[in-house]
Amino acid sequence: MARHRKSTFCVVLFAGVLLTTTAWAQLPRNVILLIGDGMGFEQVKAASIYATGTEDGLVMQTLPYQAEMTTYSANASITDSAASATAMATGHKVNNGVVSLAIPGDGSELETSLQWHKARGRSVGLVTTTFMTHGTPAPFGAHNIDRNHTDEIAWDYLNKTRPHVLLGGGGYGLSPTAATAAGYHVVTTRSNLLALDTEDPLLTHLSGQFGSTHLPYEYDGTWGDLPHLTDMVVTALAVLDNNPDGFFLMIEGGRIDHACHANHLPRSIYETLEFDDALQLVLDWAEERNDTLIIVTSDHETGGLSVVQNNGAGNWPDVTWSTTGHTAWKVPIYADGPNAHYVSGVLDNTDIFALTTDPRPTLVVAPSVINKYVRYAESLPSYVDSFTLSRDGIGTHDYTITTDAPWLDVDPDAGILAGQTDTISLLYNDIATMPIGMYEATITVESMTAGNSPQTVTVNVVIAAAPGDFDGDGDVDQDDFGVFQRCLGVTDFAAMPECAWADLNNDGRVNQADRTLWTDCVSGPGIAADLYCIP
Repeated sequence: MARHRKSTFCVVLFAGVLLTTTAWAQLPRNVILLIGDGMGFEQVKAASIYATGTEDGLVMQTLPYQAEMTTYSANASITDSAASATAMATGHKVNNGVVSLAIPGDGSELETSLQWHKARGRSVGLVTTTFMTHGTPAPFGAHNIDRNHTDEIAWDYLNKTRPHVLLGGGGYGLSPTAATAAGYHVVTTRSNLLALDTEDPLLTHLSGQFGSTHLPYEYDGTWGDLPHLTDMVVTALAVLDNNPDGFFLMIEGGRIDHACHANHLPRSIYETLEFDDALQLVLDWAEERNDTLIIVTSDHETGGLSVVQNNGAGNWPDVTWSTTGHTAWKVPIYADGPNAHYVSGVLDNTDIFALTTDPRPTLVVAPSVINKYVRYAESLPSYVDSFTLSRDGIGTHDYTITTDAPWLDVDPDAGILAGQTDTISLLYNDIATMPIGMYEATITVESMTAGNSPQTVTVNVVIAAAPGDFDGDGDVDQDDFGVFQRCLGVTDFAAMPECAWADLNNDGRVNQADRTLWTDCVSGPGIAADLYCIP
């Protein structure tokens, strides 16, 4: 076992303007995601105490950005590995047992982070100490209604997503014969794995199938010629880093979970320490680089482990277990590299997808055109409409909102969106004094962190004649009387649309009540219409 280092008038007719964003700094070229299956905060603490005598002595605990993460699935407060891995791989919650399909939903295939990176010319790989088609690696490289359909998951690996590196336990749908037929170079022993020429340009697809099930527990020591997690990580990095465009690698310490299901503390600790050693190898590889994002987390906690007594380095701590199953407890997340600073506070497992792909915010503004019709001289409403800026993803972002019209304003015109939403009021100034006509303005929404900033909304305002001012000369007088008389008794405004303006009390017909209102608005020749003569 290796040792560890440590307003006035609102005139907008629309439901809302939506701005969705996620904060961004710099896109990493390489992304390495390490998942300790079943590893909660207490599993980390127990392993640290055993290895160092302290509660914070593991390598993962030294990473500069740390947070906690929720893990619930779409249909349960306690997730299984497939649902949680799907959330991390795709950014979508699914039902327990589902492998990267939109369930609940239309059942369509969800794009995974592995597919996202591969589509951009990067190499991609999966490494695990479980069998290769198990519940955590499967959602990154396959799509299926049931995690137990391992034959179909293996087919997806070999024929659809085709990761460049697949290293883990053998069997369960994945065979050397099938992998070879699919164009993979297959190794089945630790000796052959370590003897590979990882710089060989012909080594484009590697399948390491070791044994016929999960790899052995570190604590048991029954290895023979089977590789440790650290062996597989060294080889995977050496193969994947040959791509100048970068790579994505998921590394799973899968047997932490199995040890915790059995409430077997020594096995849990040794698996966690091997996982931590694998992280140290990743950090050593990335030490001189500034283009690699490293994230360490878990899919869920297993066992309900609690450490109750530190008995010093080299001694098992005293612990209690509350279950042999999974729990709904939050799990740790540690990170370093580009975008790692967004790992803070409380995240959800769906946030991992944004972190490991392209977390730049996207401004989604709808509608793009707002139309308002105002009758000149009508009473102005006292309410204020608004639109909402919503955050989709993690982190905070700043924004500014500007307009090119002196009669249009927004409040606030700048801010920082740290919660889920901000409400922005849209205000109109001096519209009551503006002449009859058509006006256009532009609202510009900008975020310094958005990839598609700025976005704009066009506002069209039509200011029509005053009620009863049928000739539009700004004066309600006898010149308009003929139109009014012609409209008396009309209720079919579709047939006589000009009569809609004569319905001054908006009761769907033109009658004597409207004539009385119109008479009250008569101002005389050359006298401007009273702006508020119609109540």
